[in-house]
This record gives sequence, C-alpha cells and structure tokens, in this order.
Amino acid sequence: MGGVIHPLHQVDLLTPAERKITEKEYWAQRRGQEKLDELNQKMKEDGITPKETRYQTEKQFLRDAIDDAASTAQSPEEFSKILDEKYHIIFKISRNRYSYLHPGRKKYITERNLGTRYTEDFLLKAFEENTKSHREQKEEILEQQAPNTSTDLPTVPFSDTSAISTPFIFIKSDLRLVIDLQTCIKAQQSGAYAQKVKLTNLKQMAQTVAYIQEHGYDSLDDFHVELNQASDQTSAPRKSLKDTEQQLKDVNEQIEKVKDL
Repeated sequence: MGGVIHPLHQVDLLTPAERKITEKEYWAQRRGQEKLDELNQKMKEDGITPKETRYQTEKQFLRDAIDDAASTAQSPEEFSKILDEKYHIIFKISRNRYSYLHPGRKKYITERNLGTRYTEDFLLKAFEENTKSHREQKEEILEQQAPNTSTDLPTVPFSDTSAISTPFIFIKSDLRLVIDLQTCIKAQQSGAYAQKVKLTNLKQMAQTVAYIQEHGYDSLDDFHVELNQASDQTSAPRKSLKDTEQQLKDVNEQIEKVKDL
C-alpha cells in the first residue's frame, strides 16, 4: 500500500557536528515554536506586540549565549564572567571538558551534547584569536593617536612665548565628560568654534521650547501628570506581557518533562 512519506530531520552520526542537534531536540523545538506561535497570535489579537517570536530549547539557549561570549572573551575566566553576568549560565571545567549549567536546570550539559564549537580546543583557539585581534586594534589606535612632531606642533618665534597655548592631548573617546572637556578647550582656543557651540546650544533650546509649546506644558506638574497617564496606559499591557511570559515558562517546563520521559 502506498502512503505519504514525510521528510524526517536528518542526523549525521558519522561526522561530529559543530552544533549537535539530536532528533529529540529537533522535535522539542518544533513543538515549542508551535506553542509560542499560538500564544503570540492571541497577544496580537489583544493588541499586544509579542516580545519573543523564536522558541529556544535549553541547549540552543546555551549555544547562542556561548557563541556571543566566545566572540569577545580573551580567556576562560573572562568567558565564564560573561556567561554568568549576561546569561546567568554557570561554566565549569572538569577533566579538560567544558560543561554549562542552564539557569533553569540543576544538571550540567556537557560540551559533547552541544557540538564541537563548544569544546575546550575550539574555544581556546577563539580566545587566542580575540587576544590577537584586540592587541592589533590597540596598537593601531596608539599609532593614530601618536602626534607627528613635524606637522602637528605650531611654528612660532622662539621669543613670542605668549603665542604658545597650554599643552592638551585630544583623544578619541565616547565618554561624555571627556567630550565636554575637550569641547570647552577647543572653544577657548578658537573664536569660530565657540560661535558654533553657541549656535548649537541655541538651536537645542529652541527645539525644547517648541516642544513645550506644542504640548501645552506650563509647569513641571504638567509633565508629572502626563507621565502618570502614560504609566497607567502601559500598566495593563505590561501585566499581560508578564502573564504571557509565565505561560511560556510553564510550556517550557512541560516540554522538558516530556523530554525526560
């Protein structure tokens, strides 16, 4: 008798996989995704935008977290710190084998159950590459910041000491304090730059005044009233979101119980 042949998830039993996904995990992910899609559809019908659209098994959560930590860590110690602080995953080395404890489990998952990308050999090489890349970037930054004495220093007559400005090193930084400090120094040394800073400040003030007038704010109390109203409007969706997250957690626990059967 003929029948419909359904495609099965293929598992390579001969070649060790970088990301080892067993038949059991594959179907657990399929069922979990279907449950998540159903919950998200109900949320959309209630006018709530789902926060999570992709279901992850515990092993896939570990794989994604390890890939992220391994992309920047330069040592096992730094790797362990990132996993703990960012993902609440506990990292353990035993008999030269790496193991990982999911925040929702009590039993460690070993590297061989995740794939070859999560073994000691692979990750130590990744740490070495990160260290090398970081050192090269640091050297490149130092080269860019090194002053060129032949062109960067102003040429002034030796006797005219009043024309020599106070030495100050300008560095590339994202810190607001450093940026503000260097802006003040530049403004003091250049009249044109000071005028540009003044115009920028006036423009920002004008935008603030326009915003206040547009929304009819007359006092600080008006801002507080508007803030309270906005908070009240978002409290119900936040509660619904928490309820949905709890439902997802319950679904995950049910799936894990089925997997352990």
